[in-house]
Amino acid sequence: MKRSTRRKLALTLSLIMSLGLQRSVFASDTYKAYMKGYPDGSFKPASVVTRAEVAVMISNLIRDDEEIDQSLEFTDVKKGNWAYDSVNYLRTKNILSSDNGGKYSVKDDMSRAELCSVIVKAYHLTKEDGVSKKFSDIEKNEYKEYIEIMVSNGYMSGYPDGTFKPDKKVSRAEIASILNDVLGRPEAIEELKKMNSKLLMPKDVNANYWAYSNIVSAINDLKEQETVQDNITKDKQEEKTLEKEDKKETEKVD
Repeated sequence: MKRSTRRKLALTLSLIMSLGLQRSVFASDTYKAYMKGYPDGSFKPASVVTRAEVAVMISNLIRDDEEIDQSLEFTDVKKGNWAYDSVNYLRTKNILSSDNGGKYSVKDDMSRAELCSVIVKAYHLTKEDGVSKKFSDIEKNEYKEYIEIMVSNGYMSGYPDGTFKPDKKVSRAEIASILNDVLGRPEAIEELKKMNSKLLMPKDVNANYWAYSNIVSAINDLKEQETVQDNITKDKQEEKTLEKEDKKETEKVD
């Protein structure tokens, strides 16, 4: 194997290890897309996500037509800003917090540590018992508690050198993989095709790319399709239920 190929494989493995793998308790049979590609059909998987972009993703995923408290807005995110509604909705839910000046700095890039905080708060995650991992670079980090919760749930992990790299910025490919794990979204391409016959495919992401299926999952609406066998099973269950009800009625009459 060529040295360059070995290096790529090592980097991919390291990246996957840093994200973690876990089956989510939030798994469903219907999922809405929470990311979009660009007008030219690209996805730009290596581009980092901003705090505003993450706020919009999370808000779209968890919000249920709730109104926001206008009195809790950030000083630097005013009406007219494309992320205003999402950012301030998460503020009212105490999912986002401001700095000392009341700002949120929406244009700043999202770090691994802060992302842990946002996801833990948004999905009310708690630390799993018996799962503990020490990292050499998070002891004094303000998001230490949230990092440990994400790691204990298997949604993120550290690097081979024993670090978590809390200040490392999060790419679009990484957040798609992390949120898919948290949400329990299907990832296998064949399964995705069954759930959406008209899948959007990113033009700039090769099928062999480590996060390819996660990206495809994130940018598409997905719905579990009922098979013929599913319908037959459902009909039989309904028949049995009706038979039991009829039997009860008959016994009452007797």
